[in-house]
Amino acid sequence: MNLNYIRTKIDDIDKQLVNLLITRMEYSKEISKIKYKENIAIEDTQREHQILENIENYSKKYKNEIKKIYETIFKLSKKIQSEYIFKDKQ
Repeated sequence: MNLNYIRTKIDDIDKQLVNLLITRMEYSKEISKIKYKENIAIEDTQREHQILENIENYSKKYKNEIKKIYETIFKLSKKIQSEYIFKDKQ
């Protein structure tokens, strides 16, 4: 394997990750609609802990690094949900 080959592989993975993250954020927006209608709080720490526990079960390798990525995903998902829920209240 050479540098260009590995970088091409990483580029392929990045493309997949971006598409998956876009899909995840769209689902997050859909969740905000349900939470709004059912008067459910945006933050759900129990769900976040469940996801982080799942990550530990998926792989022991890089689990701390992946948890940090997910903490950022949680933060951005809550931001998206807040923007949807409070957009009409401004």
